[in-house]
Amino acid sequence: TVLVYDLGGGTFDVSLVVVENGVVEVKASHGDTHLGGDDFDNLIMEHVAGRFQEQYGVNLMDDKATRNRLWSAVETGKCQLSNAPYAQIREEFIHGDRHLDMEISRLGYEDMIRPLVQKTMDSVHQCLKDGDMLPGAVGRVILVGGASRTPLVAEMIQDAFRIEPRHEINPDLIVAMGAAIQAGAVSGKKTRSILVDITPYTFGTSAVSVHEGNLQPDVFVPIIRRNTPLPVENSDVFATVIEAQKAVDIRIYQGEAPLAEENIFIGNFLVEGLGDVPAGNQIVLNLSLDLNGILQVTAVEKRTGLSKSVRMETDSGKMTLDLDQARKNLEAFIDKGAAHNNQKGGGVTTKPDLLSRAKRLRKRVLDIVDCVDKTDREELRTLVDKSKKAVTAGDDATLAELNESLSDMLFYLED
Repeated sequence: TVLVYDLGGGTFDVSLVVVENGVVEVKASHGDTHLGGDDFDNLIMEHVAGRFQEQYGVNLMDDKATRNRLWSAVETGKCQLSNAPYAQIREEFIHGDRHLDMEISRLGYEDMIRPLVQKTMDSVHQCLKDGDMLPGAVGRVILVGGASRTPLVAEMIQDAFRIEPRHEINPDLIVAMGAAIQAGAVSGKKTRSILVDITPYTFGTSAVSVHEGNLQPDVFVPIIRRNTPLPVENSDVFATVIEAQKAVDIRIYQGEAPLAEENIFIGNFLVEGLGDVPAGNQIVLNLSLDLNGILQVTAVEKRTGLSKSVRMETDSGKMTLDLDQARKNLEAFIDKGAAHNNQKGGGVTTKPDLLSRAKRLRKRVLDIVDCVDKTDREELRTLVDKSKKAVTAGDDATLAELNESLSDMLFYLED
């Protein structure tokens, strides 16, 4: 039994894997889509900027160009701390004629990030619980992702499992190796092992429930449950609640909360032209999730066979009705739909919608950030940093403003 601990720049995932007779079966997965090495960088940046301000009365975080230079110096120092007890955070003429030259110790750095690493360990223990397995049953722990080089990660893993994580494979290279193997398997190439993957998340829809004669709206109904082997296809039957109801709004969510709005909103679509029949008209909702994380959602009016189907990319929360459309057309469609939903709901954007859109926008930034000029690149990074901070702080108003700023900027930068 192998535990795969994957700590990347922006996300964390952990999987419990059983390898037997060439079959690799994922027993359970867990993670945090808002935790990664970038958060480690931000903590060091705030620490260094605070000390610099105490010394010189200048806040290096105020100017975006200076902030990006600070980030570069911090990133270099952080990498050094993986192999050395101390690192120098250096940047000449960072503000006027003032230089940045500050020492940071590994112990000090680990004190800063310990609460975040502990959050990853909480996910590790939840993964073990989901897989119905004790730590002693794990034979190997493999570290994946550049941020997993942090010695504190290996230390906390060793404390939990009483075994030393495997270091023989480069944690950055292993990501590319895994992607190549998976690509080969999906395209039909022969591989030495068979991967039985699972979905780490539950997917379902929102519905109105009847309890003791009362209608309860916004109930989350799971259709594909987390830790189900992939590919998977499940269905459930729903019914209209209004006489001669002509349309239903199918809304898909990802999560475990009993209220739909407390989960992550993936996408929605409208099924129109339903029959002029009494309440109780049955709608069959089918969800199919493949190995690539593509969710196919189909709604069928059982009485007439009327159906509508869409594809949703569950990793980024984007909904695609036409795979050949350009990305910005897709985003325009989604944003238009979100605005329509907000109007129907009294102009209030739910937290899951905000978080889903923020994640979607950050993914678009990653796709183009290396292809734009320096000024735009710095502006995008600044907005993304602010977006992550707003998510962490739970500042929905600021996050909504940042979503709009990123959307406007991407509109002009994307081809």
